[in-house]
Amino acid sequence: MYFKLTRKRYRDQVYEHLQLVESYREGGRTRQRVLHSFGNLAGASERERRRLVLSLKRALGLEPAPPSVAVLDSRHYADLLALRKLWEDLQLPALLQRLMRERAVEFEVERVAFLMVAHRLLDPGSKLALVRWLPQVYLEGFDVERVQVQHCYRALDLLHAHRFEIEEALFLRLSDLFKRDLSLVFYDLTSTYFEGDGPPEAAYGYSRDRRGDQKQLVIALAVDGRGLPITHLVFAGNRVDHQTLEEALGHLQERFRIERAIFVADGGVMTDANVDRLIASPYQHLVALPKRRALARELAAQVEWTLDDVVGENVMARRIERDGLTYLVCYNPERAEQEAQIRQRRLDRTREALADLQRQVTAGTLCEHDAIVSAAASILATTRTRKYFHVHSAGDGHFAWQPHADVLAQATALEGYYFLQTDAPDLSPAAILGAYKTLQQVEHAFRELKDTIELRPLYHYADRRVGGHLFVCLLAYLLERLLELRLEAAGCPQTARAALEKLEPIHLVRTQVGDQLFDCITQRRSPGADAILRALDLAPLPAVLTP
Repeated sequence: MYFKLTRKRYRDQVYEHLQLVESYREGGRTRQRVLHSFGNLAGASERERRRLVLSLKRALGLEPAPPSVAVLDSRHYADLLALRKLWEDLQLPALLQRLMRERAVEFEVERVAFLMVAHRLLDPGSKLALVRWLPQVYLEGFDVERVQVQHCYRALDLLHAHRFEIEEALFLRLSDLFKRDLSLVFYDLTSTYFEGDGPPEAAYGYSRDRRGDQKQLVIALAVDGRGLPITHLVFAGNRVDHQTLEEALGHLQERFRIERAIFVADGGVMTDANVDRLIASPYQHLVALPKRRALARELAAQVEWTLDDVVGENVMARRIERDGLTYLVCYNPERAEQEAQIRQRRLDRTREALADLQRQVTAGTLCEHDAIVSAAASILATTRTRKYFHVHSAGDGHFAWQPHADVLAQATALEGYYFLQTDAPDLSPAAILGAYKTLQQVEHAFRELKDTIELRPLYHYADRRVGGHLFVCLLAYLLERLLELRLEAAGCPQTARAALEKLEPIHLVRTQVGDQLFDCITQRRSPGADAILRALDLAPLPAVLTP
């Protein structure tokens, strides 16, 4: 027996009859007879025909078993997709592919570079940790599991070799993406230490990480008013801050053709010699004047505050012209209270520790002169109160200490004050304040590099590899800052960290149904995820991708 579909035309109608037919032999010939007709199917939809087939199978006891379903893996999708979109907006794929054309490289340097940058933002760790992380991510059109740790090391070398070309191309691209205001350039430095000896340029120096026991490098970063990096420079670990300025100015003038700008930096960079150097250059300067200078005390003594000096919430400022320079004396009462509380806590800790040391000396438990002096020096260094106290040990079991009342009085008198110096005569007090506060963008950049992106500690030992690692971290910060600017422009301002955390639950789930594979995108969204995707022109996401 078998089923047969017969078609007949009657007048202008076509009829399709489904019949159950049986074959038999008669007179040596094969004949057919209809056992049952299931009626006209000409108007039946595909769904109705499928239902008929399934019902016949059930009637015959041939109902098929449901196909097997297996979830093979789940991978990062939306967070990596967002970073890739920003990377492509910067035109980095085409740039890196062009730079690598003449090099005999047997792997995709651009993709490996991107994955190293994304790893810094999503799950920072070593290059070996990166290779272990890759099976958890999806990058369209690229088999991430082919990446080996030696590819990462080679990519670091190549990034370092082409860092200037990449920086200059990014400078032009960012100028196209934004109406870039380069009237202000912000400059600051940090240091990063090494586990072990580090590269040849590593040296002992002033450590901002409070790791004077480790060799380090000094890193300089220049950014624009939006916090977007312009360039970075790497110096030996024993390079003093103010000795980096001349080289940085050379890069800004020669590589980026920034002809005029106000150079904003902190007092550690701006020595008198560097201020003179800037005055002689096309650049102007804006710098914080350290409170310890006699000039700061002289300026504060000239000011008697009035309501006309209020320039913002809890901020007063007075402009004073002197010797061809403009000084802005600023006072913040909230800052004064905070500084007073911080100083008092440090002084209390110091007095308590020195009194305890004095009791040990008196009791005879600590007798040696060198040990007493060393203990006192350690207390003052730990609490950072060396300038506020005088300590004395005669080496005969005697120890005494007393505060420097005049030094403490000078410091107390300047609580809440800060002093800015510039040779830009057209800047108003509010503009000077705003420009200096923007210097915090550079400080924010260094905090991101060290904390979120985990710049330190470094375990590489070749200059080129260390340079490549630092450049990867800088590119990660650039993507982070670019994401924040995109979200701000779209009306959903937030930190890049918060945005990436909202995108993280959106995964690609590879599922096998029978003998077919499906790459499905999880549809569950955390609050705000769709707004982030729209800001990056990534919404709506597909439900299924072709594996």
